[in-house]
Amino acid sequence: MPRPPLVALRDSLCIVAVGMTLLAAAPLALSDGLKQGRQGDYTLVSGGVNRAEVDELEKLAQRYQIQLLFKRQGEKEGVTGVKVRVRNTPGELMVETTSTGPYLYVNPPSGGRYTIEAELDGETLAKTRDLVGRRYLHLEFDFGTGAASK
Repeated sequence: MPRPPLVALRDSLCIVAVGMTLLAAAPLALSDGLKQGRQGDYTLVSGGVNRAEVDELEKLAQRYQIQLLFKRQGEKEGVTGVKVRVRNTPGELMVETTSTGPYLYVNPPSGGRYTIEAELDGETLAKTRDLVGRRYLHLEFDFGTGAASK
C-alpha cells in the first residue's frame, strides 16, 4: 500500500534535515598544511606558508572575525610557530595556540573586547580591540620592529 503524500513528504524532509545536520557538524576539508582547531566555543585556522594555503584562507576569511597576520621585520614569509593567546574582557584565557604559518584566524562566539598576545623568539606583542557586531579585526604583528599594527 503506497504511503500518503504528506507522510512521504515528512519522511523526505526528515532525511534532508539529518543530512544537513551531519554536513554542518563535519569539519571543513582543508589542505594538508592548514591547521583547524577548536578551543571551547572558539574555532580557529592557521597556515599560509604557500600560495595554495593563502588562497584557501582567503576563501575562509569571512567565517573568522579575528584575522591575524604575523611578520618578521616586515616580511611574512617563513613566519611560523607564533605563540598566540586570546583573552576576553575580564582577562580570562580563551585561546592558546601556536600558528603553523603567518596567518591565524579566530572566530569567537560573540563580540566584546579581546586582547591578543603574540610571541615569537622571546618577543611578545599585544593588542586590545573591541569586536562589535559584524565587524572584522585585521591585526598585524611585526616582530623585530616592536610594532603591533592595525
